[in-house]
Amino acid sequence: MAIETFEFKEVGEKGYRWELDNGLTVFYLPKPNFKKTFGVFAANYGAVDFAVENYNFPPGIAHFLEHKLFEEPHGNIEEEFAKLGVNVNAFTTHIHTCYFFSATGNFYTALELLLNFVQAPHFTEENVKKEQGIIAQEIEMYRDDPNWVVYLNLLKALYPNHPVSKDIAGTIEDIMKITPQILYQCYNRFYNPHNMVLLVAGDLDLLKLREFIEENQKGKKFGEKYKYIRNISYDPFIPNKKLVEEKMEVARPILCMGFKDKDVGQKGKELFKKEIATLLLMETILGRGSKLYNNLYDEGIIDSSFGVEYTAEDGFGHTILSLETDDPLGFVERLELEINKIKEQGLDKEEFILNKRKLEGLNLMELNSMENVVLGFMGDYFRDCNYFDRVQVIREVTFEDVQQRLYEHFDFKMSAISIINNSILTKKR
Repeated sequence: MAIETFEFKEVGEKGYRWELDNGLTVFYLPKPNFKKTFGVFAANYGAVDFAVENYNFPPGIAHFLEHKLFEEPHGNIEEEFAKLGVNVNAFTTHIHTCYFFSATGNFYTALELLLNFVQAPHFTEENVKKEQGIIAQEIEMYRDDPNWVVYLNLLKALYPNHPVSKDIAGTIEDIMKITPQILYQCYNRFYNPHNMVLLVAGDLDLLKLREFIEENQKGKKFGEKYKYIRNISYDPFIPNKKLVEEKMEVARPILCMGFKDKDVGQKGKELFKKEIATLLLMETILGRGSKLYNNLYDEGIIDSSFGVEYTAEDGFGHTILSLETDDPLGFVERLELEINKIKEQGLDKEEFILNKRKLEGLNLMELNSMENVVLGFMGDYFRDCNYFDRVQVIREVTFEDVQQRLYEHFDFKMSAISIINNSILTKKR
């Protein structure tokens, strides 16, 4: 396939894209005069994809695969990267799995290592059993973390019938069902080159890079081209539990409150628009410069632990408010009262304009970090979005878009509450 060029003059960025004969899509983002280079190899397969098509893999298998691919017959591949002075890492999200490195030298050796270890799985009864013990300890560690437990309990309440409610690592019972045969079956299906993307960023020669990647790939054998199309049914149900409580030892009660999106399925710029409108809404209502935030802070209802996070994916979306508070249910009642007032009065347009400028500035500043760019680009790619469209979409979002999002998203019927406390609260909402 010929090399395609794409350019985003608004942010001063350009890149190149091509597809290899085996179906692997490659992106190159030139960064003239940058000393550091990045390589990112990712699969369109994440934590929500354990029971798709005709497969019924154990939850946690995507994360387990991520861990196991680092193990080679001769040891752990991280040691080989370390000898080169190269940092390598990986992570699993709900919709993709990403392996990446950053280097200031030995780039092509590191790129070859990355491509080879991800594309050469080595699963045995012995190393799978060993990994089960390691991941079981990781799961136990998170199980003892009240901040993780309160978050996961909230997702279970918001999504009674959607795989996003499952822990990315699975449960200990889940991972004990994983065998080398299951791993190979999952790997061979979803780590097909046609279902993967390679992204390289740095100050490199384009043609030399292309030739190197093609040479690396041409001798490898893969099955028939396959690209996974995610088609997980949306969970439209009102949260089945409005209040979930768990008793753990904590200095102060921990609260997570979530609002579940009713409108999902957007992709590309439409998904960006919804995400940005929601971020601007949250900043205008609950950002640290907002009137409501400062009133609640001055009254001691919230403190510096308060945070807001919005997640937007193809088949699900939600906002989560989190904080430590001595009166979790009091905060919820006050929030509902204040949000209803804002719905009646409308948003402050001057605050919206200020926050829009601030968000645009933050996104422009982010372009100075190559790591933010490459990981952001890859994450957006798997949502059918282009990372470099983000600033333009921010400019296009209107006050009316954000006002509409206020009425759509802050539906308390679609909310749930998760609390961790030393004792179970008896007062019910």
